[in-house]
Amino acid sequence: MTPDIWTGLFLVAIGGLLALHCSRATRRELRRGVARDDLGIAYSRDKHPLAFRIVIALNLAAVLLGLAFLCVGATFLLAEAFGAR
Repeated sequence: MTPDIWTGLFLVAIGGLLALHCSRATRRELRRGVARDDLGIAYSRDKHPLAFRIVIALNLAAVLLGLAFLCVGATFLLAEAFGAR
């Protein structure tokens, strides 16, 4: 196995986990109306609307980052499978 296969597998695994975890966390926080940051501080939708929206926006950015990793990893694997190099 070439390093490109391992890189592709790593990116697909990390990207999939990141996208799945962050999207579920974002949906859960939107339903509950309470968002938690990395330090564990809770921001209520009613008491801290700006901070709540920032945390949700950063969660969505993490979902997009995970999807980007997933796409790049899949591209690596497809390029290796079809001998594009």
